[in-house]
Amino acid sequence: GVMAMTVSTRQTADTGEYDPLQHQTVYIYNDEGGLLRKYTSKEACPERLELLAGTYRVAVEAGEEAPADFTKRLYKGEETFTVKPGETTHAEVVCKIANTVVEVKFDASIVENLDPGYFVWIAGTDKFDEAEAESGAVPALKFTDEGTGYYTLPAGTTSLAWMFRGTHTSGKQVEMENTLTEV
Repeated sequence: GVMAMTVSTRQTADTGEYDPLQHQTVYIYNDEGGLLRKYTSKEACPERLELLAGTYRVAVEAGEEAPADFTKRLYKGEETFTVKPGETTHAEVVCKIANTVVEVKFDASIVENLDPGYFVWIAGTDKFDEAEAESGAVPALKFTDEGTGYYTLPAGTTSLAWMFRGTHTSGKQVEMENTLTEV
């Protein structure tokens, strides 16, 4: 039989930004979990694949795994399918985001009451340490404007620590920090 496959993510690159499908790996396993095929690019993956009748699983990773990045996203998905003799089976794999996604939005009061130059660090750790964030010892992003960041947290890490710093229009330094648990 033949397997035809479609891979998609929930976000597209219509704006010319980072396209996770340009960094795609496809794994095809037999019903016993043995790896049959591995395709490491979108171009290498065939539109149709002839297989013996049976049950298979296709697993897809789209994007790049980065500890912390403003653009690189990682998506994963898998689907089980059955190939029948003389038939074409279509396997549609929808890949969902595998990163921890953080969106930063500054309240209007920040803009009104603080001098330009305020920022927030967000780091994949239990307790924020600016030296570790600056050096890259922990996955961290410094937001100087509103935006979205993507984190691949280290194994066993389930917290994001943050630290905000700015200067009030009166000249007083403002600093806050906290930890988000079970992310």
